[in-house]
Amino acid sequence: MTEANFNISFSKIEKTLKSFNLFKMRGIKNLKNDGVTDEFKKASLGNKYFEAYKTGLENYDFDFLLDDESYFQFQFSIKEGILEIRYSFFQNPFEHLTYEEYLANEIDLEEIEESIESIGNLFEMEYNQFLNEQDLSSNYSTIRYDSDFKNYKPILHSVSHIHIGHLSNIRIPIDKILSPLRFVLFTIKHIYYHNWKDKLENNKEELMSVLTDCVNGEQNLENQFWDDEEKIELHLR
Repeated sequence: MTEANFNISFSKIEKTLKSFNLFKMRGIKNLKNDGVTDEFKKASLGNKYFEAYKTGLENYDFDFLLDDESYFQFQFSIKEGILEIRYSFFQNPFEHLTYEEYLANEIDLEEIEESIESIGNLFEMEYNQFLNEQDLSSNYSTIRYDSDFKNYKPILHSVSHIHIGHLSNIRIPIDKILSPLRFVLFTIKHIYYHNWKDKLENNKEELMSVLTDCVNGEQNLENQFWDDEEKIELHLR
């Protein structure tokens, strides 16, 4: 994958997230390298996922923040002619309500006669305090995609692979280098099922268009990095 192809795919992510009603804001990290703070690097190597997540959130160590406070990170570099790519999704591990859901609950509990629209941002401080007091969820995931040519070992460590879970050994082989947009769509489908289902049922044409577009710029792995033994193993295509 060329840098130009990567940048074109990356530039389409914000619009795609908005179309699924998931986008909240852009981050400030540097796309050209890992671009994250030393504090996040240290936390991400630890055993406690929620500490890494909160550090990344508080330090704006993300490229895209979603409405539920989950976020995406993207890294692209070519070092000594070797392509290095990493895409990460950090799901919010805490119980989460949107501001509108929080207001609806408050209106019901406190028997408030005003509408959500008329209340506006008046309860924003209380909402933020509510989020800070939430417990860890029993259901959250982290997903990471890597292209790693340096550590290639057939049947053990594929060049292109997806990790599921924090610091786990789940490494699903892929026969190509994925675009950033493809990674985002994969995450939406498997994490935000209802958003995906709504798009499929109400705007299938748009969904199929972005699915077709996400493969642009991807490259199949050459035989020296995807041998016959790996082709026998279960993998993503």
